[in-house]
Amino acid sequence: ASVTVRSHPSDPRISEANRLLSPHRLPVMLATSLLCGAFMLPRPPQPHVSTRAPPLCMKVVDLFPDAPTVGGIQVVPKPSSFPDALDAPTVAKAATITPFPDVADVIFAPTGGSDLVAALFVGTALLLGPDFLLAPAGLVSSRGIRPGYALEGVVGELATPDAQWLRDRREQLAADAPLSVRLAVWSAFVAAGLLVERLLLVALEDAGFVISAGVCACIGGGLLEVIRPPLPTREERDRGAMLTDECATRWVARRGGGDSEEVETERR
Repeated sequence: ASVTVRSHPSDPRISEANRLLSPHRLPVMLATSLLCGAFMLPRPPQPHVSTRAPPLCMKVVDLFPDAPTVGGIQVVPKPSSFPDALDAPTVAKAATITPFPDVADVIFAPTGGSDLVAALFVGTALLLGPDFLLAPAGLVSSRGIRPGYALEGVVGELATPDAQWLRDRREQLAADAPLSVRLAVWSAFVAAGLLVERLLLVALEDAGFVISAGVCACIGGGLLEVIRPPLPTREERDRGAMLTDECATRWVARRGGGDSEEVETERR
C-alpha cells in the first residue's frame, strides 16, 4: 500500500512527504517502530547480586599460650568460668543496722593516744576562743571573746591579787601572766578539751575528723591573735600622756597664758 499526498505540485513540503511515504520505505519504518517499542517495554526484575566483599573473619590468638614462670615456678591460674545466668539466692539475709553508740560508753572509755592528741588541739582551740568564727561577719570587738585570757585573770586574782600584771590588766594595758598561771589555765582547758572531744566523737563517730577540726580551730584562733591590735604597755601610756601634757603646755604658753585650767583644757 502506498500513501500519496496530493496538493499543489509546486509545494516542496508535499514533494518531500511523498518521497518519505513511498512503498519501498514503509517496511523499514515499521521495523524501526517495532524495535523501539521492544526496547521501551518493562524488563523483568533481575536477581540482586551483591558486589560487597565478604566480611572479615576475626580470630583471637593467644600470643602467650604458656603459663609464665616466676623463680622457676610455673604460675597457672585457677580455672574459672562465669555462669551465663545468675540464680537468685533462696534465703535472703537481713541487713545489719549498726546501733547508735552509747554516750556513756564513749565518754568514759579508756583514754588512748588519739584522744590525748585531740584533747590538746581542742583544748587549745577553746583557750583561744571563737573569735575566728565571728571575724568574717565583723562581730569581733577590740577585747573579743578570749576564755583563756579571762581565766588567767581569775586565777591571778585567787593566787596573787596584788600582782603588777593584774593592775595593768585592770587599766586595759598589755601585761603577760606568769608562766605558772598560764600552765594552770592551759591544763584546765586541755581537760575540758578531752570532754569536748568525747562529745564530738559521739556526734561525728570519727576521731580523725575531731583532730582535724581541732587543728583548724587552733590555726584560725592563733592567726586572729597575731593580727589583733595590741594593747599599750604602761610605759607607752605614760610616755604618751607626758608628750600630750608637754604639747598642751607649749600651746598655752604661745598664746600668752599659763593657767592650769587652760593647760588641762588643751590637753583634753
